[in-house]
Amino acid sequence: MMYAEGTQFFDLDDLKEEVTIKNVRKDYLPSRIQDLASDIADKGLLQDIIVKNSMDATGSRVVEVVGGFYRRRAIELIKETDIDLFAALFSEGIPCKMLSDSTTTQEAEFINIAENLQREDINDSDLAEVLYEQLKKTGMTQAALAKKVGKSAEWMSKRILFHKRAGPALKEAVRDGSIAFIVGYELAKNYADDFDAQVAFLQKQASLNLKVTLTEAKKTNTKDDDGVSLPSKSEITRMLSRAITCSEDVVSEYASGVKEAIQWITGELGYEDINESMRAEEG
Repeated sequence: MMYAEGTQFFDLDDLKEEVTIKNVRKDYLPSRIQDLASDIADKGLLQDIIVKNSMDATGSRVVEVVGGFYRRRAIELIKETDIDLFAALFSEGIPCKMLSDSTTTQEAEFINIAENLQREDINDSDLAEVLYEQLKKTGMTQAALAKKVGKSAEWMSKRILFHKRAGPALKEAVRDGSIAFIVGYELAKNYADDFDAQVAFLQKQASLNLKVTLTEAKKTNTKDDDGVSLPSKSEITRMLSRAITCSEDVVSEYASGVKEAIQWITGELGYEDINESMRAEEG
């Protein structure tokens, strides 16, 4: 059995973090902590914090958080801002689901990854790092690890390649949301280990201010002197928007657009190349 029976209650200060388990998430959004605190204040804690018994560096036995890092921070915020409400909500302590003592550290790490994958705001750059570390630590294949965390082999392959080939600047751009993960992946794949080229793309993107919204622009009938349809400004914007802001699911539908848009920004493709790409996509 993975969990000990029943809910156990602990003092908030007794719930320690990152003793043996490295959380996937490195940054916590203050706005989300506030929203979660408001929700807990209104409805109570709907999901127990997942914990395990661990030994710290001094050899002392501690209760370590495995899943629910945001929930712990939200509860802490309630305690700091309204001690009476905190006392009313958690008179018995913080409700936790304790992993059984037979649970290995590796199993606990997979639980942590699974918890984070359920969150929409999980950072792919940090996630890729943790997944890569799991591959090295466990010796598992990418396919086996993908199955373990409930993802496809292709999904896993993209994140491992990104972590191995992306430079620090590109990883940070994905981390802070400057570019979508799929763009970071395409850059890492097409400019593998060429960190200068990756940085050049980021600088060009910033100078062009290409943080545009993802919309399907209405096509125009503009033609060149030979009567060949040209991509309108809105169509080029549409292609670039795919590369800069769209999700991986959307890009899978327009796979060609991402690479061409990146190459346009870096100067490797000209207007005529874009025109040809757009016509090929339409055909």
